[in-house]
Amino acid sequence: MEPGAVQYLGWGVSCILLTRGIVVEFLLLTDVTHLDTSVSARQRFWTLALWNPWFIAGGLAFGMSAVEARRRDRSSLLRSDPR
Repeated sequence: MEPGAVQYLGWGVSCILLTRGIVVEFLLLTDVTHLDTSVSARQRFWTLALWNPWFIAGGLAFGMSAVEARRRDRSSLLRSDPR
């Protein structure tokens, strides 16, 4: 797999996880979907406090690793011998 493909894969996973985390957080905090009958207040609390932040943290971690992969790829190109 090419180094560039790994970076794009990292960015893609980062976007998916961040979008999922932020959208679910927004929907639960604003109660747009009116989930009173299907999701209890306790379930909503645990989703907001425990589960959902991990999706956001995972998205940030994948994004930072994609940035690091790009930085390492560029620094290896600068150090390469032009022979």
